[in-house]
Amino acid sequence: MEDYTFGDLDIKVGSQYCLCHQGDCEHIMIFDEIRLWREGDEQNARAYPLQTFEGVHQIKKCTICKSAPCKKVTYDDKLAPESPCFFCDECYHQLHYVKDETGSFWELGYKGFEVYPYFHE
Repeated sequence: MEDYTFGDLDIKVGSQYCLCHQGDCEHIMIFDEIRLWREGDEQNARAYPLQTFEGVHQIKKCTICKSAPCKKVTYDDKLAPESPCFFCDECYHQLHYVKDETGSFWELGYKGFEVYPYFHE
């Protein structure tokens, strides 16, 4: 891509194009406006293309409380209503941890499932 400029591309307004970089990171681009440079526009050619829109990111909510953002995802969890299941920290802790014999410390109530941190896309 570094060998090409937008002037080298045959672009059709309104069509979808796929920008692929770093080998496998793909972004859909739609050119909805193309015009000639005019006074007052960004002068630095390296600033282009200018991003004019970013979609709204949906934050996945906890499957249990349905209000807090999820922080963990479990697979094959017998306590969960579905697999995968998404939990906020509070719901995950309440469902999966119990006090030890002394009542002083929390420990995982059972094993046999997979749990991973969840990162919002």
